Amino acid sequence: MRKRDLHVIERNLLKMRGRLQENLHRVEKENIRVPLQVANGDPGGSQFHMADLASDHYERENSLQLYLCEQNLLKAIDEAIGRIKKGTYGICSACSSPINPRRLLAVPNTKLCINCQKEKERNGFASKTHKTHG
Repeated sequence: MRKRDLHVIERNLLKMRGRLQENLHRVEKENIRVPLQVANGDPGGSQFHMADLASDHYERENSLQLYLCEQNLLKAIDEAIGRIKKGTYGICSACSSPINPRRLLAVPNTKLCINCQKEKERNGFASKTHKTHG
């Protein structure tokens, strides 16, 4: 992979990382650290509607799932940036073959070539035995 392409990918990864950190901070501030509010806004809970409380719980659960997914993506981005710095970016972690540069441009945080990714999705793990790589 050309040095210029690596620079573009690293810059894009850093932008993605910044947006994710902003989202994580916002979700954490708005939904995770804030106690459940009851329907009438009374945090003491003297009067509330069970449906409103269930709705609040549902929204918080969705926010938590989003938060966890974004944390995983942030970790994958950090790992990709680390691979760029180590000089191992673009090498499949399962079979050690070069990853197609078009794949890296499309999915910059990937650590698997297209064939290992397909194998992982098909079997739940990446095989090191296939012969064709992408």
